[in-house]
Amino acid sequence: IPPVIAGFVGSDHLAFLLAAGFSESSGKISLGIDIGTNTEIALKKEDQIVSVSTASGPAFEGAHIKYGMRAALGAIEHLYICDSGTIEIDVIGAVEPVGICGSGILDAVAQMRLAGLLNSRGRMGKESPLIQTDEDGSPYIKLSDGKNPVTLTQADIDQVRLAKGAIRAGIDVLMDYLKVAPQEINEVLIAGAFGSYMLPEHAIQIGMLPDVQLDRIHILGNAAGTGARLMLKSRRSRQKAIALAKRIEYLELTVYPDFPLFYARGIQA
Repeated sequence: IPPVIAGFVGSDHLAFLLAAGFSESSGKISLGIDIGTNTEIALKKEDQIVSVSTASGPAFEGAHIKYGMRAALGAIEHLYICDSGTIEIDVIGAVEPVGICGSGILDAVAQMRLAGLLNSRGRMGKESPLIQTDEDGSPYIKLSDGKNPVTLTQADIDQVRLAKGAIRAGIDVLMDYLKVAPQEINEVLIAGAFGSYMLPEHAIQIGMLPDVQLDRIHILGNAAGTGARLMLKSRRSRQKAIALAKRIEYLELTVYPDFPLFYARGIQA
């Protein structure tokens, strides 16, 4: 069994970093992100690799979102708010939508921000005809029509902001620790079920990722599975993974100086 890196950074993250090439020595500054309920993040600069684990929560996996669901039949996986004010949606299976999965949630928040439907504090502006209010006066946006429309509420937006704030805080802490600026990052490698389907430009738009060039962002899919297969097939890969685990330094975010400030900035980004 491959070694773990720390208490909340397990051998699955090690397998991802092995598959992503973090064991190779190169002059690149690499950021590796495995997005999930716990999001593990690693930053490599020269021979130094530092990793953190962020409690990003399950919002991007559909949990704690009113109509959230996994990426299955009937889930809105992508959407676009047109200049005319209409909303175009892509639904898995091209059927009547019954919910929205992580990539669709990311799209919705980013598109609402671009359309001016969210202010700098992530609050819905009630002056837009797209924003409606329920019987309690709480705002929501209707993403689909039909007998059972899918909506996104202010409470849903708040859950997304907490999740992306945790991820961004982890990234910013690593960049602060290794003294790396966003423009210095040569590659951003993203894995995880949600990460496989998200649009990187929307992740930047909502402030989940730092402002890096889009061609530097690469979606790896199930990189942990790839790393596991490498270790199963190759003794040399297993040895590389063991050596890699020993190289990685783990940072505990809760005791990092000014972490609450990093988190607050991540939510507002």
